[in-house]
Amino acid sequence: SLAHELAHYFIEEHHTYLMKHGEVAHHQLDGKIQRETLMEREADYFAACLLLPRSIFVPQVADKVFNMYHMRKFAGESGVSLIAVLKRYIILGSTPIMLIQSRNGKLSNGRYPLCSKNFPFHTLRSLHPEAAPAGSLHARLVAEGPFNDFRQEIVPMQHWFVNAQAGRFLMECCFYYKGENQLTSILWEVEEQSSNKKEDDVEVI
Repeated sequence: SLAHELAHYFIEEHHTYLMKHGEVAHHQLDGKIQRETLMEREADYFAACLLLPRSIFVPQVADKVFNMYHMRKFAGESGVSLIAVLKRYIILGSTPIMLIQSRNGKLSNGRYPLCSKNFPFHTLRSLHPEAAPAGSLHARLVAEGPFNDFRQEIVPMQHWFVNAQAGRFLMECCFYYKGENQLTSILWEVEEQSSNKKEDDVEVI
């Protein structure tokens, strides 16, 4: 959090904007990414580069299959949040992943999800940009309410994305921050044969 705020001070455009307006409005969207949201993402990127430089991060993830156990372990050892590690992985990691978040049951980045540049799909299969797709684990957990642990299961990619082909599957891992009433889903593609696993067989995280 401190590194993020330092970004607003050290990045000249942010500093000028703050001096003029007094604050940065958070997550304001009206069909395109607004200046304020871009500034927040730039500040997140500054913080990630400061706390998780490429020279340290890449050796930790190179040639390793993505899994949330490794991400959580790395976050704890680095003294940074899991969200910060995942956002850094989006840029430097080898497995394409997507990060979807909701606050109070409404998606905060549904129209502009954070994802690796080679993630295969982007348009969510939802009736409203603030609603998670009905077939997702995310939507089910929003309906069930807060929980304390991590949940993950394999879901058909078609449940999440428009134009996704049949026979492709995602691992969806969800975790909850009660303080901000924020639910996060991490999505990454898994092999078709993995779809035969039961949820109880998935690696414990």
